[in-house]
Amino acid sequence: MKFEYPIPIKDPKAKLGQANTLGFYPIGRLFNWHGGLHVSENSNSPIKAIADGTVIAYRMPNLYPENTAIAEGIKYSNGFVLIQHKYKSPKKREFTFYSLYNHLMSHSELIQMKKIPDIFKTQQYKVKGKLACKGKGITAYKSISKSFSMILPVGSILVPNSNTDIFDSKDKHWAKKTEFKKVIFTDPDSGMVYSDLYVDLSIDQIEKLTNETYKVIGDKEEGKCWDYENLRSAPNWKDDNNVVMQVPNNSKCTIVKENKGYYEIKTLNGKDQKGFIYAKSCTKDGFVLNLEQDKLDKIITEKNCNIPVKAGEIIGFSGMYGCIKNINYRTAHIEIFTDKDPSDFLKGKEGDKDDVADTKKFLKFTKGGKLSLKFPIKLSMNDEIEVIDFPEGENEKYCRIKLHKQIRDVDYDDLVDHKKKDATGKSYYTPKNLTNLNAIFGDSLKEKSVVHFEEMLADVGKKKRRKISFTVPNDEHIYWVEKPTDINKKTTSPILLKADLATVYYRKPKNDLIEVELNEDYIEAENQLKPVKTSENTTWYQLKITDRQGQQEGYIESKDSTKISAHDWIAFGFKTFKDQSDDFVFDPDEKTAPKFLKEVWEQMDTKRYENGEWVKDTAKDGKLSRRELLGGLNDCFVSEKLSKMICYHTSEWSVDFNKLKAEIETDLDKNINKEQKPERKEKLKQQKEELLQITEEKVKALNFWKDIKVPIPNKLSEMPADMIYDPIRNQSRKRYPWERDFEYEQEEKEEEEYTPFPTSPKVYHFHPIAFVEQMRRMNDLTSPPWMDIALTEAKKAKYVKETLSPTSEMANKYHTYVGLPKATGSTAWCSSFVSWCLGEADQKNSKSAGSQSVLWNEGKLFKRIKEPVYGCIVLMTNYVKSTGKSNSHGHVTFLYGVDDNGDLICLGGNQGNRLKYSRYYFNKANSTFTQKGVKVEQRFNGYFLPVDFPASNSKQPEIVDIKKLNNELAGKAVKSNVKNEKTT
Repeated sequence: MKFEYPIPIKDPKAKLGQANTLGFYPIGRLFNWHGGLHVSENSNSPIKAIADGTVIAYRMPNLYPENTAIAEGIKYSNGFVLIQHKYKSPKKREFTFYSLYNHLMSHSELIQMKKIPDIFKTQQYKVKGKLACKGKGITAYKSISKSFSMILPVGSILVPNSNTDIFDSKDKHWAKKTEFKKVIFTDPDSGMVYSDLYVDLSIDQIEKLTNETYKVIGDKEEGKCWDYENLRSAPNWKDDNNVVMQVPNNSKCTIVKENKGYYEIKTLNGKDQKGFIYAKSCTKDGFVLNLEQDKLDKIITEKNCNIPVKAGEIIGFSGMYGCIKNINYRTAHIEIFTDKDPSDFLKGKEGDKDDVADTKKFLKFTKGGKLSLKFPIKLSMNDEIEVIDFPEGENEKYCRIKLHKQIRDVDYDDLVDHKKKDATGKSYYTPKNLTNLNAIFGDSLKEKSVVHFEEMLADVGKKKRRKISFTVPNDEHIYWVEKPTDINKKTTSPILLKADLATVYYRKPKNDLIEVELNEDYIEAENQLKPVKTSENTTWYQLKITDRQGQQEGYIESKDSTKISAHDWIAFGFKTFKDQSDDFVFDPDEKTAPKFLKEVWEQMDTKRYENGEWVKDTAKDGKLSRRELLGGLNDCFVSEKLSKMICYHTSEWSVDFNKLKAEIETDLDKNINKEQKPERKEKLKQQKEELLQITEEKVKALNFWKDIKVPIPNKLSEMPADMIYDPIRNQSRKRYPWERDFEYEQEEKEEEEYTPFPTSPKVYHFHPIAFVEQMRRMNDLTSPPWMDIALTEAKKAKYVKETLSPTSEMANKYHTYVGLPKATGSTAWCSSFVSWCLGEADQKNSKSAGSQSVLWNEGKLFKRIKEPVYGCIVLMTNYVKSTGKSNSHGHVTFLYGVDDNGDLICLGGNQGNRLKYSRYYFNKANSTFTQKGVKVEQRFNGYFLPVDFPASNSKQPEIVDIKKLNNELAGKAVKSNVKNEKTT
């Protein structure tokens, strides 16, 4: 399942809520429960679905509701979209959760601002009839000649161009001295205008409405309608009796579906209309908002809803949510919750379904670990260094040096010998085993570093040895060291170290502070940290973190870390708070505060009011003021802690107002009773009554919980993708190859039943951004590793043909991997490329040059998947046209994306005799050709993955531009095949 943030986010920590003015999680600035987070404050930004799911309910207000309790009226939105998501982990653990998007833009404002949510949009078409159609009405003639005529259909409104004879005595126009008058005809729906038509206004087929307007009421005349298209009652052009009306060009329509070359239309020029119109007379014309008026201001649920949605689709835009002190406040409220106890899900394993064991891709450095300024590698005697900074003064203990040159003894097998000499006349190498070499060179080398031969050494056992040197680039490996006794100034040329330099610092120590402790646990993806391995076989990592003391940098040894999995939410610091107060208004006293608030009390209880001003509260009085609360909520470290809290609490969208009212009164009466001044006390009472009126109105307008129901799906057993139901035998069986593109019709499903959603409004709430961030961490673990390898190979090939270098050598490398070392690019190499890439990624593969080897090993090495995912294997099979049977040939490639038409854009070898991107159909034949004297057609067979690779968390294919992709490979503009690739 793919996950997206509801708003654009570069740094999730910056969007946890600390920058908000209102709407924090899980407590508001007025000590009130708040189960979600406000995003896109004071903007009208798009809000996106966080994951694939089903919209189970929504409410779209036509206009924003207004509070009537106060004079000026405060506009706010009760528009929401509620999505149900069903997540399945790689090990088949299931987790149902819900995402709520509230306070969304009203219908009228969407229209005014021309914004269209993806879930409510529909494709619009413009009528562009090119040929004349038969029509009934009255005949109108063109100005140029009476031989140019057209039919004006019933209902047409005509406005005379002149009520008098418009011709002078010399004019020989055909309409002179006739009853024909020049008229202007404007179609009211499409806006199409004719200003040069002549009509006999005296006939009884025309009704005079006013002195300025006439209306066509008769249809006795037949003829051609230009710039029109017929709307029919059935999709059949041969029957003239099924013509309902003539639709003028430029009319806009939406459709239900295509039927026999016709579009069944739903609306015409914004109005409901039934009928069929010729599909080729319609062109796509953008999207329109598709919401009927009778669905506005209502909670739409059950079978009237159930809209499928994909992660990243726009479900709405932030709307108005004004308050007393900010009537123009605008935002969207995002909330994520589940009705089931998530404890087992958070552990990452349930019974034998363990998602943690094989996915420990993160390192957790625990609180108290030592972060050192010492670089874990020593500089060796005879290394060349330069002194580039030598601060003067008795308190200056350190100078800055740069490593210039190293000489080391290494195994020849760890080097790539280019068997060439450079401009200096020296033989050179590049790293083959970078890890081994860097353990000797102290992490100085990179993948493409060039090292030089210095001396041949005696073999050690069966291993050849070489002495090599490395000259460090100018801006690398700069350190601070204690001033050596034999150096007293900055040097102008490299000098040799006379002894090992065991202690070097990557940054200048301040006040001799060499080590700092981690104040909190720190977690980072292992692949984002560069390990430094020492000759003593220890591993260190460089960390850059920010805590309350500021930015801390240093190296930490791997023994101070633990490998954890993103599926283990507990290891990431998430904690469930179940047994706590279910109040909506919290007490600011530590003794009675909810447990989640006590967790961050220490960081919040920092100020107190004294002598008319706020001062730092070193004594900690055990009570939070509103200022202290807001200060804590705006603190990034407090926000991060709060974001890991999963709170079991009744939803604010099912509030019992009487209970809430009692809590508000209890809270406000404390201050009212303390007030000594009668005038002030009376004003506080008045403010309380206003607040209660506003709150009661909002509660009634915002509540929705009890009105929502969700479907109970029919318990139909899911059939594997390689099986099909056979109604003749009344059983399932393996699909035949020629059955890949269709299925037998199954019995019609029974109507779905519905159940209340969820029965209890007391649910487990997650911080929405932290939830998505963690799910994305889990999701990223299963991105296909072979695609990075395939992309690297494609860049190396540079769009060069298989007969030329480097592609010819690369094709041979792939063939060698599958056991065909003497094969060349002239031997089909698509499968060899796929096998090699999978092998490089340590994935099971067929090690075969046969494209259909994926099919032959289905269930053993590969599994068929129903829906395509990024990087999956796409199999094409050749079928004999006369029999429909496979001839065991075809093509195999990797899915990279799709184009605007939904065609597959695949990256593979032997595609147009290159390693490149090609386009393929998935729903019809890609090509027809003769193979071994027999006519065959190549068609899509299926999507596959290595059998042990999880499909559930893989990325969805994105829309891509094949021309741009191939141009990038070639480094110039090349001709990408606009049709589907023929691959034999």
